[in-house]
Amino acid sequence: HEVLPELLRSVRLALLPESYLRNQVACEELVTSHKLGEEIVADAVRCKMKILQNDGLVTGCCARPRKVSQALLLLGGQTFMCDKIYTLDHKTSEIIPRADIPSPRKECSACAIGCKV
Repeated sequence: HEVLPELLRSVRLALLPESYLRNQVACEELVTSHKLGEEIVADAVRCKMKILQNDGLVTGCCARPRKVSQALLLLGGQTFMCDKIYTLDHKTSEIIPRADIPSPRKECSACAIGCKV
């Protein structure tokens, strides 16, 4: 019971499906009987709602990316021809080509920055 907060912090709870987080994790007796554990899960639910509403960058430990040093950048569209997928090197701010985009390609693209797409 004493290690529950540490265990909960090691799981990216806000990335779980909302219904599972609310109906299973938040209602679990082990969580509800532990004040700090309950606070951690409540924070994860708030983060999840922020993610679902696309309401800005979520920076809490409950939604942290696997590797915070990496970002994936996709470029393209009807007016821009691009054949590669790029990553951004945060240390040098350099955009580095990583892989070819497979064909056939569609006339659209996405760029993920924080939780905004």
